[in-house]
Amino acid sequence: MLYFLTYLQFEEKRNKMALPQDVKDIAPELNGESDARVQLFLDQAEMVCANGMLEASVAEKGQVLLAAHYLTLANRASSGGPITSEKAGDLAVGYGTPAFMTRLDLTAYGSMFKQLCDANIINPTVIEYNG
Repeated sequence: MLYFLTYLQFEEKRNKMALPQDVKDIAPELNGESDARVQLFLDQAEMVCANGMLEASVAEKGQVLLAAHYLTLANRASSGGPITSEKAGDLAVGYGTPAFMTRLDLTAYGSMFKQLCDANIINPTVIEYNG
């Protein structure tokens, strides 16, 4: 029988947690947000980052980047998305997401999170158990 285990399954839970100020430090445009609102997005990001796919040493940074990404997107929601087309005569503006972009590509923080994941994803370790 084979078991697939990740590195994080062997580590103890870390005591240090990401804080709202950590998000505000990397995303100064979010300094006006309340700590409670930022914490909501940190909690959401923690569910993604605590799944064991990221190395423990970068999971907290990933959580901060992803929270900044989520919060930036939430603040943009009222505009309908990034401008994807413009027209000068009779003024026309188009909003939406270009087809080549993923949701993480919509903010600089999402792009940094994606790069962090690409460089730090843990490959599963296969352990054979004969019990």
